[in-house]
Amino acid sequence: MIVDDPSFSTVIQEIFQRQGCATGGCHGTAVAQGLDLRPDAAYAALVNVRATQSSSRFLVEPGNAENSWLVIKIENRQTVGRSMPLGGPLLDSIDVGNIRNWIDNGAQNN
Repeated sequence: MIVDDPSFSTVIQEIFQRQGCATGGCHGTAVAQGLDLRPDAAYAALVNVRATQSSSRFLVEPGNAENSWLVIKIENRQTVGRSMPLGGPLLDSIDVGNIRNWIDNGAQNN
């Protein structure tokens, strides 16, 4: 179900866990692909952090899901790099909608 104002700790982090994004083989360590999505590190690693593949963008720009690199990658709109999650199907519209809503609502650490 798409949530109007999703919580980072319960909704967004659950997506990262369920999809395997926060595991050791993907983004489950501080050095994995340069992005740590484990629960204790994900928020600080994402919000207002410049994307390494597109330095003109932030991974998550609060209030601007359309231009956030995270959304661009999960929607397969990137011009460099590969879509995420790597090696798996794209996220469904519910997960993408919740990530977009969280970002558009200010990407709160809640």
